[in-house]
Amino acid sequence: YKLKIEEVNTNLELIYMRKYIDWTKKNIKKVTIALLIILLLVICIVGIVKKVTSDGMNNKGIFRVSYRTYTNKWNSFKRNGKTSGNKKDKISDIEIKIKNTKKGNLFYSVYTDSWSDQFNNYSKIGKDIKGIRVGLFGSLNNKYSVCYRTYNKKDKWLNWICDYGISGNIDETVTAVEVKIIPKKSIKFDYLKDFNKLNPLSSIGFDKE
Repeated sequence: YKLKIEEVNTNLELIYMRKYIDWTKKNIKKVTIALLIILLLVICIVGIVKKVTSDGMNNKGIFRVSYRTYTNKWNSFKRNGKTSGNKKDKISDIEIKIKNTKKGNLFYSVYTDSWSDQFNNYSKIGKDIKGIRVGLFGSLNNKYSVCYRTYNKKDKWLNWICDYGISGNIDETVTAVEVKIIPKKSIKFDYLKDFNKLNPLSSIGFDKE
């Protein structure tokens, strides 16, 4: 009696196995197509994420920097060369920061009706910003350059400037900012979007100060 039960179970297993093999043969193309579609979707999603989070330039060896600007409200933090500000509304506050490191820090100063003190932590400004300067100190300054550019309605994008040079127009309010920390001896054309392409000037009117 036990042998008959075992024989029936074996036969059932063989039947199910054959059905599974038949189903697999019939549906292998559908399964393969489904897997390929999933793979393509993953590739597309990764590409979209990279496009959103990257400035589209060389980012090899950069040091990450985060920054946000205040127009009618605080805009979300942007990173590594992405644009902060909508190019329309005047910027009246800015925060620029890097991760904590023993190798040094970042500092910056802004021009409203005069140059502010140097900040290495956020400090409220509350006035229309017309120019910025950003620098690095410590061993960070030996290895990297902090580069940035500003946008105003009259001049559009001014050219990139690095390492505490002035960016802005003394008579125009900044409406957008980009900041990026790149290797010290890198080729700027590779790392900085539109470097020296649209406007060779990085600042206007500050020589009067």
